[in-house]
Amino acid sequence: MTTRITSNLALAGLLIAVSTGLAFLQRHGVVGAEAATRGAMVLTGILLAVYGNVIPKSLSRLSARGESLQRVTGWATVISGIGYAAIWAFAPIEIAAVASMCAVAIGFVFVVGYCVWLRSIPA
Repeated sequence: MTTRITSNLALAGLLIAVSTGLAFLQRHGVVGAEAATRGAMVLTGILLAVYGNVIPKSLSRLSARGESLQRVTGWATVISGIGYAAIWAFAPIEIAAVASMCAVAIGFVFVVGYCVWLRSIPA
């Protein structure tokens, strides 16, 4: 396996292990349901930010526009991931799910808008 696949599988394994561990701790009364949910979701946001950090560093031969798009996508994903994690860490649980998805959706819409803008610029 390549290093990239191995590292991605390791991060996925980390998320599964932490989620399973939190569920185990919740079942045994060590942490509450809210803490277990928040912990798993904060880790999900952190992993989203990590993946966003990798996007512009991927080895590919792109045009200047492609590299620009990769950088903007990476930044948007990192900021969305940090926002997602922060919302799950600090927002009231009643609004955390909707607000965190809005953070990710805003990043996605920003990248789509950037794509449209890039295509409107003459080559």
